[in-house]
Amino acid sequence: MWVWAVFGVVAVLIWLVIAGSARLTTRFEYTKKSLWGLYMCGVVSIVLGMCFGLRTLEWPPVFGAMAGTVASGVIFIGLANAMTEAWLRTRLAMYDNAIERLLDDEYRQRNKLESARDRMHGESLGQQGAFHRQREMEERRADLQAMVDSWQQGGGVTRIRSVKAQEWRQLFSSMSEDALARERERLKSETAMASGRDEQSIERQRQIKAELAVLDIEVIERHMPDPAEIPPVESLLADQEQVKGNLEGIRDKLAEWRRERAMFLSGKIRLE
Repeated sequence: MWVWAVFGVVAVLIWLVIAGSARLTTRFEYTKKSLWGLYMCGVVSIVLGMCFGLRTLEWPPVFGAMAGTVASGVIFIGLANAMTEAWLRTRLAMYDNAIERLLDDEYRQRNKLESARDRMHGESLGQQGAFHRQREMEERRADLQAMVDSWQQGGGVTRIRSVKAQEWRQLFSSMSEDALARERERLKSETAMASGRDEQSIERQRQIKAELAVLDIEVIERHMPDPAEIPPVESLLADQEQVKGNLEGIRDKLAEWRRERAMFLSGKIRLE
């Protein structure tokens, strides 16, 4: 059984030698520089073959010389193919790097195109709803302002209450969103605490409601949509078409580089 295994290994080795030799002779066109590289591969393979032959001193001289020669040839073909493959990869690096860059650009432009499409769809819907949301928030703000005005004009202390409302506006305008949320919860708690039926508790409840109204007005003004800031659909469509043009240009360049790479590999490759 082991004899057949040896024959199989020898057959594969012979096939590799033949295929490697054919590749070296038919695949590449050599220059002085590449021939010098083959020469160095030959020197290294001869040295290694001689070392292998010296290990066969116990064999008859003819067999030792044959073994060294065969080893040198096999080593030369292996080294020469490795050298030419590395040379080829160096020549292909120009094409591969350009193709890789274009593929990255294509990926980014595809993502940009999808984002542009999603944005155009969202903005078209947002443009329709912006005026509706703004109208609702303006109506809510007007109701809250009417509540504040009613509180300011009640009780015969309009000037004092106006000053108080102005202080609330300045205070709330300087607060962050989180601070406003905490202040709202605090005022709600105070409303629950001032739930008595006496005149003082009722007046306190009105004041807290007015303060809450000022706070809500501040929140509304911060979040009220401005339709003027929404880009018109026409400009978004133009942006989308521009991205499409960029993507088509990148794909054309990509096809051109791939075509040039294929042409480079279709004939004999000059190792220079």
